[in-house]
Amino acid sequence: MLRGLSRCPGDAVKVAVSGGWITLAGKVEWHYQHDAAAAAVRALWGVKGVSNQIGIKPKANADDIKQSIVTALNRSWFTPEHFHAAASDGNVTLTGDVKYWSKRALAGKTA
Repeated sequence: MLRGLSRCPGDAVKVAVSGGWITLAGKVEWHYQHDAAAAAVRALWGVKGVSNQIGIKPKANADDIKQSIVTALNRSWFTPEHFHAAASDGNVTLTGDVKYWSKRALAGKTA
């Protein structure tokens, strides 16, 4: 529906308008497309608000991502006994214990 928007496939997003509110729905492959669709309609004259309900299609396998995170954390001097990575329903969760907030931040950044 957003055909003039080069950053977002035209058939990926459906648009509904009610009382000046725009609702965007559908699925795109990248987060920048999600944001670009909202930005394209937000500045239109008469728009009171935008409800961006566009989802991101998962492109990678959660187990593959989990293994990549474990490998990256091991390279960053985190030992396997200090953290645990779990993959479930397309989500990867990282848990564990660190002594300092900076180490927690580093683990998150590394992941």
